[in-house]
Amino acid sequence: MPDFGTLLLFLTALAFSVSFHEFCHGWMANLLGDPTARLAGRLTMNPLAHVDPVGTLLLPGVMFLLTGSVFGWAKPVPVDSRNLRDERWDGLKVALVGPFSNVLLGLLSAVALGLLAAFRLNDNAFGLLLQAMIAVNCILAVFNLLPIPPLDGSWILDTVLPRDAYNAYQRIKPYGMLILIGIILIPGVSGFLIGIPRSLLAGFMYGIANQVAGVLA
Repeated sequence: MPDFGTLLLFLTALAFSVSFHEFCHGWMANLLGDPTARLAGRLTMNPLAHVDPVGTLLLPGVMFLLTGSVFGWAKPVPVDSRNLRDERWDGLKVALVGPFSNVLLGLLSAVALGLLAAFRLNDNAFGLLLQAMIAVNCILAVFNLLPIPPLDGSWILDTVLPRDAYNAYQRIKPYGMLILIGIILIPGVSGFLIGIPRSLLAGFMYGIANQVAGVLA
């Protein structure tokens, strides 16, 4: 069973990462004309404003103890797309900035891990936290890009589908959470849709960490 210290590192990485994810949604929406998140006090990096007790703490903790992996979510920031200057395309920007924020955090963590490794300082709690940041942000980025409502990736289909396909897609939206639960619970499906791209993204980030360490070694 994973130890409590490792669990604490992963929950810390998750809480910070989902808070940054939601902050970026609110920041982009505010930039494009919708102040809803700012007026609701959600344009902040304070985890207390974003953390969901079940989705950010309880469920990830149980999953980590049982499986060694972490999955979770934060409270979504409120966005009123009617306030956006271009409801369709600006809505897509607001949605996609979330997953891309996780890619950015993962890349920054990889660079920092490479810097530590170059000076043989990565075998400590901070080095383990950076590894947790890479793992968590790879999962968050890949999962949120799935084109299934209410995930951020669903905005891609909302934006690019032709009218007939869009109307059909709207009819399955009420069942989005059931589809997501099915994806998570069926190992072959979750491994293909989440596990493989997550591993590829993590491999890319560790490659960057190794390059940074190699240049400075």
